[in-house]
Amino acid sequence: MNQAQATKNTQVQHMNPIQTNIVEPQGTVHHAPHDAALAARALTALRGLYEQPLALFSIVDSEEDLAEIETLAQRITAQSDVLVLVGIGGSSLGAEALVALRSANHSVRLMVMDNPDPESFAQMQQTVHPDRTSWLFISKSGGTLETVTQVMLVLDWLEHEIGAEGIRARCYACTEPTSSSLAKLADHYGMMRITHDPLLGGRWSCAANIGLVPAAVCGVDVRAVRRGMRDVLHHALHTEAEHNLAIQGALYAMRHAALGRTIHTIMPYVDRLEFLSAWCRQLISESLGKDGKGITPLAALGTVDQHSMLQLMLDGMDQQFFTVITTHQHGVGTKISKKLADVAGLSYLADKPLGDVMDAFQQGTIASLQAAGRPVRTLHVPVVDAYHLGALLMHIMIETILIADMMEVNAFDQPAVEDSKIRAKKVLGA
Repeated sequence: MNQAQATKNTQVQHMNPIQTNIVEPQGTVHHAPHDAALAARALTALRGLYEQPLALFSIVDSEEDLAEIETLAQRITAQSDVLVLVGIGGSSLGAEALVALRSANHSVRLMVMDNPDPESFAQMQQTVHPDRTSWLFISKSGGTLETVTQVMLVLDWLEHEIGAEGIRARCYACTEPTSSSLAKLADHYGMMRITHDPLLGGRWSCAANIGLVPAAVCGVDVRAVRRGMRDVLHHALHTEAEHNLAIQGALYAMRHAALGRTIHTIMPYVDRLEFLSAWCRQLISESLGKDGKGITPLAALGTVDQHSMLQLMLDGMDQQFFTVITTHQHGVGTKISKKLADVAGLSYLADKPLGDVMDAFQQGTIASLQAAGRPVRTLHVPVVDAYHLGALLMHIMIETILIADMMEVNAFDQPAVEDSKIRAKKVLGA
């Protein structure tokens, strides 16, 4: 699609499976001409990225890679009870967000080794059975020190447990097609190498094999994930600013950051979306925190963090703006016994399903935040499944790209993090 076609198609309303509502404190000033100019520029930039094409958008727009991903997942599933993913940051967070959808009775579970903590490594060795485990080593550069050090320890251990042939059959390395440390280790043992797209940054990689292989191994419908992502992408590309959910979300963030509310609290009321908040933390921090600018993402979980953070949210400094992620909970789940509700003196709960309790608290928190004069945006999906999780992931990625354009920072690099890596290597004698 060329630029002219993209512009023409903005008149078409494309489906977005996410419902959103923004309630801002009384007196919040909307600078309509300024907002319109920001939105127009950001939308033009987004369409320009699609035309380049940006690797993320090309991947989402295609299904050509999915058969290969599913075939690899079937191979791993057939030989494994556990898939151990050795990777950190963008190499693991997207996969964890997707694998949270895994059914409790699915045969394969995911274990992530990210932090190079000696105690955690020892616990892994005591937990897994090497002859019923597969290993996925992920590092875009192939030189991520936390990952490569653990890969070497795993390989040394596995060589004693299942031998070089076992390593070749059970270990997979995902990295760029370069001669990196991880690539050399993979070639030494004859492991299958999976190509990490050199043009796709780790924090954007949940849409690609890096996120989708672990998801498919754990029984997640990766075609539905990709479909949800694609629907949201085309809504963002082809919908004018006034009705464009990603544009409106970016303007919401910019308005409140300009007022000194630079903490974005992301609070799903769904346990399976807890890892989504952790993934957001990296995406937003690394994409926007540059040149003295940025937004600080704060991950929370309802109702758990009502018992740890809500006091601060409601009565502390007015530094936060909120995104509360909800789903249909009313009428869902096991019913509370009338007999026990009466015994407990809570007769109003008799015969109510557990979902009614969660629904009441998510409604109550949203109303409390609004009453306290806090800006609140809700993102609502009717059900938390692969399609709608894909939609949420893509919405947040596009919104982050748009905010970066509005802030005039590069969403796709992270130059400052290299300094700590260099210093760590010096400590180790490099």
